Amino acid sequence: MSSRFKEILGALCLIGLGAIFIFAAAIKAADPALFAQTITSYGITPASWSPFLAHLLVISELVLGAAAMLLLLPRLTSTGFLIMLAVFIPATAWAWSQGNISECGCFGRASSRGPLAVILEDALFVVMAVIALRWAKLYPPAKIRWLIFAALLPVLLASTWIGPRLPVDALVTPVHAGSDLSNIAIDGLRKPVSEGQVLLAIYGTECGPCDASVTALDEIAGGAPELHVAAVLGGTKREARAFRVQHVPTFPIGHTPSAVLRQYYRRLPVFVLMKDGIVESAWWGEAPTLQQVQSAIS
Repeated sequence: MSSRFKEILGALCLIGLGAIFIFAAAIKAADPALFAQTITSYGITPASWSPFLAHLLVISELVLGAAAMLLLLPRLTSTGFLIMLAVFIPATAWAWSQGNISECGCFGRASSRGPLAVILEDALFVVMAVIALRWAKLYPPAKIRWLIFAALLPVLLASTWIGPRLPVDALVTPVHAGSDLSNIAIDGLRKPVSEGQVLLAIYGTECGPCDASVTALDEIAGGAPELHVAAVLGGTKREARAFRVQHVPTFPIGHTPSAVLRQYYRRLPVFVLMKDGIVESAWWGEAPTLQQVQSAIS
């Protein structure tokens, strides 16, 4: 291969790795708490470390990815990718061998893959990083790229604070128009939410906005008789019973383990309008009004 071809291949590998790491980190930055839970599930580090590790890894991936896409310090960024992959691959293999994980949280909710697929994928990334390390080089002029990186750096460093505050729930959770929630696991409901027109509220324990929304759902349940209103609480049967006793809702409340329900939201409560299990509309953080629901139905 000619030296020019090698340089282009090295640059493409570096840019490709940068784009992949930025995409993965951006998805996780939108919900770092979920990523922290994934780290805890690996069973390698203490659970108390998980929030710090989640923020550290997300920010590191973003900074490294941005530098790689701008072709800055190619040897250093390539080495950084290799170091991270040298951590990710053994961690995934160990957690898999212990039966701690069935899926990897590398790309948040954007992709669901088993540990073997993740290890093979990371091995491909290692090959790309080695190619970039050997052949990528710093292309002049680099001053503009350094200025762009400097301008992006504050945003990258604050990404795990900014991400959860962005209105991107429909992009980073399975709750969006057209998604199929017919298989959502709920105990304690007589009528399945996969049948007919349903407004489902997703609740959690110790959730003030969830408590405050019960009145609004009572109004919707009374004002839209053609609509089945129900809620699912992330918790135990006892906690669901306590919620019903405290609020006396006019609509049924089921329950499911909070770890199972967590995949459907970044923040609570969430209100999902479905028809035969297919999402038609969704509202996050605040219950819709009766007029909003009627408009969405019509």
